[in-house]
This record gives sequence, structure tokens and C-alpha cells, in this order.
Amino acid sequence: MHVSKNIHRFLDFEVDMVGIDFVATKLQNLKGTKFTKVLGCGYVDAQNTKMETPKEIADFVVKAKDMLGAKSIVVMPNLDFEYIPQTFANRKVSNIGKACKILEGKKI
Repeated sequence: MHVSKNIHRFLDFEVDMVGIDFVATKLQNLKGTKFTKVLGCGYVDAQNTKMETPKEIADFVVKAKDMLGAKSIVVMPNLDFEYIPQTFANRKVSNIGKACKILEGKKI
């Protein structure tokens, strides 16, 4: 479900983190939103075997942080990996870890 029309309602919840499925919700649709929570950045597509590279993931996270001003970001898949073969899920998790290493070097 994309949340762009209801994001302000989600940001009003008394929670520390709001996760967004960026496969279903385009980042551009959230432009102008001041993110007051930790952003759960669900950029990695858990229902598709197409592989996101660590650089693609890291670049998206930087763009999301810059656009939304989130105080911090958790990098994660958009959903559970239950529908793709485990070898692909393992590679995607590995790429998330590699993207986090890239982001640590950028100190975001």
C-alpha cells in the first residue's frame, strides 16, 4: 500500500519508526513531507528476484534522507522474503549489508 496521501497520519502515531514500502510508494510522492520519525526505508523488493545493487540501495537511501529529512534511516526490504527463493533472499540481505557499509563511509 502506498502511504503518500496518509503520511501525516502515520507520523502522528506514537512510534519511533515508520516503515515505507518504496516499491509501492514513490519517493517523489512524499516530497515536502518533514519526516519526524526514524524512516524504515523498504527499498529492496522482497517479491522480485531482480537484484538491487549495494550502490543503488545506498544512493536511494541518501536521496530519501535528503528529501525527507529523517533523523535516521533503517535500510530494509519492503516486505517479507517468503515468496522468493532463499538464494535470492540471501543475496538481497547481503546487498543491504554492503549498502550499509557504503553509507557508513558517507556518514549519513
